[in-house]
Amino acid sequence: MRADAFCHNMVRSLVGAMLFVGDGHRPVSWPARVLAAGVRDSAVHVVRPHGLTLEEVGYPADGLLAARNLEARNRRTLPDRGAGAAGCC
Repeated sequence: MRADAFCHNMVRSLVGAMLFVGDGHRPVSWPARVLAAGVRDSAVHVVRPHGLTLEEVGYPADGLLAARNLEARNRRTLPDRGAGAAGCC
């Protein structure tokens, strides 16, 4: 998995969703629908961290690091989903 930022328990939730698909409890299309919804789904189980391993942390080349740092500090927002809509977290 590769990203420029992660939400709290994001990887553990993604693994939990994949396990449900692998076990046949959900269709292959289910994780994509959950991600597209942009809100936490209580059906996604956060797995325990045992067995999950961080293998690598990569950084941009030295000449690009300062620009990437500024870009990463920009606050991300979800698209407006109308009045009363919940956010992702």
